[in-house]
Amino acid sequence: MKASLITVIAALASSAMAAPAGSLSDVSILKEATSTTNAVPAVSPVPSSDASGHIVQDVGHGVNQVLTVTGTDGKKLLIELSPKVAGLLSGLGLPGVGVPVGEVVKTAASVGDVIKGLGSAVDGLLTVVSKDGSALLIKLSSDIAGLLSGVGLPGVGIPVGSTVATVGENLKRSADGQLVQDVAPEVQDVLEVTGTDSKRILIKLSPSVASLLANLGLPRVGNSAGQIIKTAGNAGDLIKDVGEPAKNLLTVVGQDGSFLLIKLSPNVAGLLTGLSLPALGTAVGNVVATLGANL
Repeated sequence: MKASLITVIAALASSAMAAPAGSLSDVSILKEATSTTNAVPAVSPVPSSDASGHIVQDVGHGVNQVLTVTGTDGKKLLIELSPKVAGLLSGLGLPGVGVPVGEVVKTAASVGDVIKGLGSAVDGLLTVVSKDGSALLIKLSSDIAGLLSGVGLPGVGIPVGSTVATVGENLKRSADGQLVQDVAPEVQDVLEVTGTDSKRILIKLSPSVASLLANLGLPRVGNSAGQIIKTAGNAGDLIKDVGEPAKNLLTVVGQDGSFLLIKLSPNVAGLLTGLSLPALGTAVGNVVATLGANL
């Protein structure tokens, strides 16, 4: 028994002496592991296209780049987060577009004015910049504020993003001014598509179409549902000489009043098969924003 023990100890000693000079000891490995535990994940890139023009899948699909808040008038506002903030919120399980995470409680001409008088009571508050350059103060709902505590968000005086669109009026207020649950919480009324220049375009669906698409599991904002393949001044010119099957196509109206033809991705087209959608040439919604334009 004693001889065996001596043999084992000798073997261990010889293997230690034979190890490369740069090898890490157990202690140094443990030290390295504990020093990297709190590393912040890198910001993932946004969707792009390859040389052939095909959409390249967003490798950072877990990053929630667009949040919804309720404006002072009860309408829903879409907030596009800065890339850095979107990276910090990646994987936290925040609500998808259409489900408000808070409400605008104050507006002002500048960030300095909007945070004036807040003092130290800044928990659960964020600042964003609106399309007209004014500043909005957002009070997060209690559950969202809890999710975001400790993630290292910028101070309340540093905007986390900008508004890109007003997308609906489904949120109502009770007589005492409290927010009432969205009357159509399961209706997805915003889709993202890819423009001819590879930009990310948000489409607000008409109420009737949004109702038809409820609960189908369509892609949320951040995942393209299709691509714009043609633009025209009117619906007649848009659908003239179209070679694609109509079941794969939708028509929407652009912000400038032009008509856009969208070719749906195969998986989305499959989900819509059999639905009584409007005939090709009849708009199913309109463009409300181009993501990245304000950042």
